[in-house]
Amino acid sequence: MIKSKGYKEGEPEAIIAEYKESGEPITVFCAKRGHKPSYQTLKGWLDTAGETATAKQAIPASSAPTSLADVEAVYKANIQSVITTLEKREQELSSELESVKSDLRKAREKLTQFD
Repeated sequence: MIKSKGYKEGEPEAIIAEYKESGEPITVFCAKRGHKPSYQTLKGWLDTAGETATAKQAIPASSAPTSLADVEAVYKANIQSVITTLEKREQELSSELESVKSDLRKAREKLTQFD
């Protein structure tokens, strides 16, 4: 059993299994998951479990972009993935900020009771 701060019991093993099933290089797998876990975290789990990370592999000729339009499409898809990840994170942080503002308001209200 791998223990890792911020992850529930059994979650690292489930992520390792997902990673192995994906067949993707570790950097690609982590990037697609919004770097949760980070490359370093997943690599550490793999080392602890006695597994090895899949190294970056060359794109097979059959799936390599063959034209400028194909390259642009892949590039655009990658940028869209980054945008989607950042938008999700922005929403998470926005919710967290609202919670902090609410807690701060409540704390200030309690403080004024002593005036």
